[in-house]
Amino acid sequence: MNRLERGCYFDLIQAQRKFHGFTVEQARKILGTDFESCWPAIEMILMRREDGIYYIEWLKLSEDKRAKNSERQRKRIQDYWDNKKQEKPVSGNTVVLPRNNHGITVDIPKIENENENIEIEIKKGVQGEEKEKEKGKKKKPELNLDFISPEYGAAFNSWLLYKAGRGEKYKTQDSLKAAYDRLVELSCKDPPTALAIVKQSMANNWAGLFSLKSDTRSSRTGLKKFRNSDVTEYTDRID
Repeated sequence: MNRLERGCYFDLIQAQRKFHGFTVEQARKILGTDFESCWPAIEMILMRREDGIYYIEWLKLSEDKRAKNSERQRKRIQDYWDNKKQEKPVSGNTVVLPRNNHGITVDIPKIENENENIEIEIKKGVQGEEKEKEKGKKKKPELNLDFISPEYGAAFNSWLLYKAGRGEKYKTQDSLKAAYDRLVELSCKDPPTALAIVKQSMANNWAGLFSLKSDTRSSRTGLKKFRNSDVTEYTDRID
């Protein structure tokens, strides 16, 4: 087939899908002025029934197959709902609503006391709101700071403010008291040393408290000074 004949063949495909076949006169009207030049080539691949109707064989087979599948699907669905109606009898607590779908019906539950159901839902809503209010009223107890001695107040308060700035806090009374005891222990019960320990952690961005790193160096320096002064004093005495 040339390009013109293929175009005419496509027009006849559309005609068969619409009319399920066509006569010569119908083909003449469909193809118009191209009928005389294209019909001889197209007629060679067409099938003809006894009543003179032409059709395209592969298209007819496809349409017949589609129709059989549709009928098989419709019958399967109909059988399914017929079995459902037989297996599940209508109870006294349901109402049958007919539907315009091959006699299929639907069972829906009856509402015996609609007002009672509404009251139950309202009570549930009120109880839920009361629970939310109670949750809002319950606040976490504040930690007690009365155990802090006045001498360590400045150091430990600075530490708590530093922890809060880091987004950290002591959640229990025991952990708070343990941190305070740790500070007192590291400072050897010396408040100025405790403040120095806190400043050391703040300067190094530490999350905890540690003994002063300069303690060892200071002790060594002091020991050297003591030894030098002692030697000088001893020499002076000899002189």
